[in-house]
Amino acid sequence: MKPSLPLTLTALVLTYGAPFSSKAGIVLDWNNQALNAIQSSSTNTPMASRNLAMLQVAIYDAVNAIDGGHSSYRISGTAPTGASADAAAAAAANTILGALYPALGSSFTTLYNDQMTAIGSGQSVTDGINWGNAVATQILNWRAADGAANAATTPYTPSGQLGGWATTPHSNPAYNFVNPPLVPGWGNVTPFAMTSGSQFRPDPFNGQSVLNYLATSQYASDYNQVMSLGAKVGSTRTADQTAAAYFWEDRYGSITTAGKWNQIAQNLLGPSAGTAREALVMAALNVALADAAISSYDAKYIFDLWRPLTAIAYGDIDGNGATIGDGLAGIPGFGWEPLLDTPTSPELTSDGAALSSSAATVLKNYFGDVAISLLGDTNGDGLNDSTRSWASLSQAAIEAGMAGVYGGGSFNSSVTLAQTSGQSAASNVVSNYFLPVPEPGSLLLLSVGAGWIVRRRRTGQE
Repeated sequence: MKPSLPLTLTALVLTYGAPFSSKAGIVLDWNNQALNAIQSSSTNTPMASRNLAMLQVAIYDAVNAIDGGHSSYRISGTAPTGASADAAAAAAANTILGALYPALGSSFTTLYNDQMTAIGSGQSVTDGINWGNAVATQILNWRAADGAANAATTPYTPSGQLGGWATTPHSNPAYNFVNPPLVPGWGNVTPFAMTSGSQFRPDPFNGQSVLNYLATSQYASDYNQVMSLGAKVGSTRTADQTAAAYFWEDRYGSITTAGKWNQIAQNLLGPSAGTAREALVMAALNVALADAAISSYDAKYIFDLWRPLTAIAYGDIDGNGATIGDGLAGIPGFGWEPLLDTPTSPELTSDGAALSSSAATVLKNYFGDVAISLLGDTNGDGLNDSTRSWASLSQAAIEAGMAGVYGGGSFNSSVTLAQTSGQSAASNVVSNYFLPVPEPGSLLLLSVGAGWIVRRRRTGQE
């Protein structure tokens, strides 16, 4: 798909679930409902990306079958002639979110009823509702066996070896903080566009063993960088880098990284894009985000690399003379601590970097590499307190990845590898899905033109 021309536009985005103006379109209203559900239910990032993708592909296929213009995503049935696209979008969204977040059904019903009052009644609306419900049901049936329900309980045992991920860097039980690994089976979840979770898997160790990798100069560089930049006390971070770390922190009870990029997309679309345009952009974005998460978690549990906190605790015995360890790392008030809580998953690759690079790639395809400004939490108090601005979507995505280093939870190589895999996942989406299709009139003109060229060639007129 040919990218649209860049727009001169600055997007002001309210993060952490703050609602948008009532002028937002039907699709964006439902996306806000999803973000509120993710936040109130403390949905983790991988599951949030899946749920958002399910919502938006259901809306997209329901609307596109009525309005046309682009290839179908999964459901290619024929919608009733004259069916209301707006009614179909609302019905599909209500069915999906009601199934994913049944405890919040009353808020979905309220929005649905309000939208239906505004849309009106009649056969067109009835047909749209029935069609939207049918599409959503098929999407739910498809994803029911995608592996997401069992991802958290997939068997996984830390290796216990040098370089391997561990729940705690300490053998002293007094300092153990044992948290189960986050969704170790997520890399096996059925992708939305990729052929498998391993399709864009990187080769972080360049064919070496983990122990050999730990002895490399690249590992030492990453180690020393995060030890310096990511320290809670005595770091070399700038004030701006600290603000970035807090802003992009993917903590429970937030709208997650996927949600932040959804809000960016919502504001880029604005209040008058129309249902079909909203459905297209939001579907492409969230399919890419979901696949980026699957790709990242595939790599995490395949390569099983320890986080900086554990690495620093054992830095003196990792086989690399350029790394200086701190045996008290992680013990509050005594040893090295990261600025932010260390995520409960292996290091490679950074899901924040993967999702952000995939989102930026998709949005650049539709809007160009535009400037954006976002309001959010930049001091870690959980409140929206400052606006951050970037000259481009690309710049925002780069910072989102580096925020993991600033927070002390990620190595730089994990960020750069994730950026590449995230871009690959997004490029796969925009190159192969949601593509424009010629209108019947255009097909006729193409056919006539082709015939004229053939005749000229046969008569030697070319």
